[in-house]
Amino acid sequence: MIVAMSSGICAEELVADSLRALYKNKLSTEDDSLLYELCHQISYTSKTPDVKLKYSNLAYAHALSYGGKTQQAAAKFLSVAPYLKKMELDSAINALFVAEGIYRECDKMQGVASCYVGLADIYKRNNEIDKAELYYKKSIHILKEFELGSRIAATYMNLGELYRKTERYSLAVEYLKKSDSIYRGLKNECYSSYCIGNIGLVYTAQNKLDSAEIFLYNSIGVLEPLGDNYAVSSYLDGLAEVYFKRKQCGKAEQTSLKSLRLAQDYKLKEQVRDASLRLSTIYNQSKEYDKAFFYHKQYVAYRDSINNEEIIRKIANLRTKYEVARKQAEVDEEKEQKERYLIVAIAAVSVLIVLSVLVFIVLKISRYRKKVNQKLNEQRQELANANATKNKFFSILSHDLRSPLATFHSYSEVMDLCANHEDLDKLKEISREMKSSSANMLDLLDNLLQWGVNQMGTKKSVPANVSLRDVVLMEVRHLQHVSDKKKIEVCYSIEKDTTLFVDRVKLAMTIRNLLNNAIKFTPSGGKVTLSSHHEGARTILKISDTGVGMTPEQRDQLFDFSKINSTYGTQNEKGVGLGMQLVCEFVKQSKASIKVESELGVGTTFILLFEDQGGEGACG
Repeated sequence: MIVAMSSGICAEELVADSLRALYKNKLSTEDDSLLYELCHQISYTSKTPDVKLKYSNLAYAHALSYGGKTQQAAAKFLSVAPYLKKMELDSAINALFVAEGIYRECDKMQGVASCYVGLADIYKRNNEIDKAELYYKKSIHILKEFELGSRIAATYMNLGELYRKTERYSLAVEYLKKSDSIYRGLKNECYSSYCIGNIGLVYTAQNKLDSAEIFLYNSIGVLEPLGDNYAVSSYLDGLAEVYFKRKQCGKAEQTSLKSLRLAQDYKLKEQVRDASLRLSTIYNQSKEYDKAFFYHKQYVAYRDSINNEEIIRKIANLRTKYEVARKQAEVDEEKEQKERYLIVAIAAVSVLIVLSVLVFIVLKISRYRKKVNQKLNEQRQELANANATKNKFFSILSHDLRSPLATFHSYSEVMDLCANHEDLDKLKEISREMKSSSANMLDLLDNLLQWGVNQMGTKKSVPANVSLRDVVLMEVRHLQHVSDKKKIEVCYSIEKDTTLFVDRVKLAMTIRNLLNNAIKFTPSGGKVTLSSHHEGARTILKISDTGVGMTPEQRDQLFDFSKINSTYGTQNEKGVGLGMQLVCEFVKQSKASIKVESELGVGTTFILLFEDQGGEGACG
């Protein structure tokens, strides 16, 4: 007679009242998740259908506000019980379908199983036994996957009760025993007693009276102290039937009267009806016709009252059947539509994937071709540069080296004549000229070879800590014969502890070229000064002369190396323009910078700036 309900036996209304007061105090808060929990608990604990329904709907509204999908489904499911109590079966069905859809969307199959149980209960009320059985079993199938013992046991009990009412007693006992076994394992004595009592009712119907008495008596013994009057009254009536079938009319009468008083005290109409009929039958058997008549009249009165309610329920059930069929049709249509959308989506995604693959392949081929073309262009440019370098190299060799060599040839002829005439003074003069020319040609060759190496990129810079003073002194001595010849004073002021982290050979060549240029473009009797100082983290080297200077146009074109032009000093000293290009390349490799200050007729100053931390090298 007893069917397992998810809310337990009963809930204290006092708890619900205190929760409602707390909810009113918290309405000002914007925490919808907290308000949802309060509403959910109020609806769950309250026994009043209107209160349960109100707060389940409020819980749903709060869940919508903060986007809790699972909570929305739970609130909708919670509204099913009050709708059923109020006989609003169409609303109950709608709530179940909404909850089932949300649970399935969230892949919460336990929630789907609960909705199946709800639908099975409604089908059972409509006497659609096959559908009720189907949905109970579908729910059990899902719950077994999650090993949810208590919920499986409750569904077993509901299915067993369905079989008992349809007189399939063997199946009823089988499923009630399965439920009892689970509840015993969970140590849930109350629900185990429901299973025992219902099995006792099945045994009564099967006339297994000894077993029925034991099962019913044990169940009543557990439930009576718990105050579960509905179950106790029903099982007492079953026990009275056992005694009546044994012809123990006295025991049957006492047990049935106890059931009736309990039902009347707690206004349990169905139990009053059943107990009145049982007493009428007992008194008719014992020929106490006045009592039999009294209880029969009471039975008829309660029966008619319940039948009126039953008629209303049947009308509602007819409406429910229509609503269930309509909702089922809507669900089927929605599933078909989703399947169609899924097919279209899969086709669209497949096309997009194919197109994406094709675009990727085309882009990859395009990028590969671009890289290949870029590499070919780079190689073509490198070949062109190499060819241009070769042409410049041979042009310098053929023109600028030919003149010094021709001079040496002329000097050799003059020396031969002087030797024949024993003109020693002239030989000494020619010897000095040859020494100066050979030094210039040696510098030219050094610059030419270094430039060629730089152009080919075969030699890497090897930086180290270099004493600036040592390199300057070495180069001043190296060019002393040139400065002495032109009677140019070369002064230097370099701090002893000044060091630079650079390539020593290239630093020496740079200072040599700048010093040589200063001497070259300074007239006799002039002055060249080399000095250094520190400015914060920078070391600054200056090479100044009192030479001819440069125009602004000449200064701006100083670092334009698109062509190499020969230049002549104050005494027609010839250069090929490679020295300044080597200076600029050293500056860039050393991440230093170079500036030029010049005034026509006054002189020129080259300023080299070396950063301690390094930077981007720059010329000009």
